[in-house]
Amino acid sequence: MNRFRMFGSYLRVGWLGRTEVRLHWAALVLAAVLVVGKLVGLVIGLATLVLMHELGHAYLARRAGLAVSHIEMHPFGGRCLYYADWATPWDRAVIAWGGVLFQLPLLAIGFGIQALPRPDGWLGAQIASVAVVWSLYNLVTIAVNLIPMPPLDGAVAWRLVPMIPARLRAARVRRETRAEPTGPSRREVALKRAKARGLRVLDDE
Repeated sequence: MNRFRMFGSYLRVGWLGRTEVRLHWAALVLAAVLVVGKLVGLVIGLATLVLMHELGHAYLARRAGLAVSHIEMHPFGGRCLYYADWATPWDRAVIAWGGVLFQLPLLAIGFGIQALPRPDGWLGAQIASVAVVWSLYNLVTIAVNLIPMPPLDGAVAWRLVPMIPARLRAARVRRETRAEPTGPSRREVALKRAKARGLRVLDDE
């Protein structure tokens, strides 16, 4: 299969696992400009942050049994496209949380890098850029993205909260139903069969 292929304004650049990744031409131009300007760390930080966010959506979509089409990355962020025709409101809310949840590991790594000594010169500057994007910028994007208004994830993610009590009640009912005996025990079945054969049964209870 051809790895590189144009889909409108987007170029397919490959797959991460089963997830196809496409880049908008403007994102490619912006990345090239930043690299020429020796801001490689900024490109790496932003690209990995956006990619992790969208992979979080893709992962939880598949966990819900939904088919993921692809991930699109553009200069202002990205989006995960999945087939949601049979998704429940619970599925949509859980998937909306996937983005910020997958950003949390980068948040921890970013603050960890800032606490460690870095080499001097160009390499140290690029590592510092990655650390700032993964920590401070990451924290800001998480807070902004959870604002409950479209098109941000918070517009759907917070719908999860009022659904939690009903889900917990349903889970408790399922546990209680499984705990209840659903039929005669194996001993009772054996006694019934013995009596049916005319055998004398001694009940030792």
